[in-house]
Amino acid sequence: MDITITARHFNASAGLQERVQEEIEKLGKFYPNITGASVVLDHEVEHLRRCDISVNITGSVVVASADEENMGKAIDVALERVKVQLKKQNEKQTPNCRECLLYFLGYGRFMSVIPTI
Repeated sequence: MDITITARHFNASAGLQERVQEEIEKLGKFYPNITGASVVLDHEVEHLRRCDISVNITGSVVVASADEENMGKAIDVALERVKVQLKKQNEKQTPNCRECLLYFLGYGRFMSVIPTI
């Protein structure tokens, strides 16, 4: 996975960059087909820290951002938002077990009345 970390208007420490890299790599357990990620850490305004995260997955891009007073908190909030979106994307690709069972039993998807199993 290709991970790009950019710091704007400040110099990010090596520890901060390592923490962000580790957290981005952990996102693979929520969605297995992540091809790359881009993280922008911004310190433009005096009391406002911003974290923008873009995660490239097969077929689309998941984007999240957060504005907080603390850079660590901004990273945590943005990562949590990305996790929620990745979970939703993964659920869209995973078929519902009940639908699969009904399909294999020959009932199909377009029945007006689905029998209870």
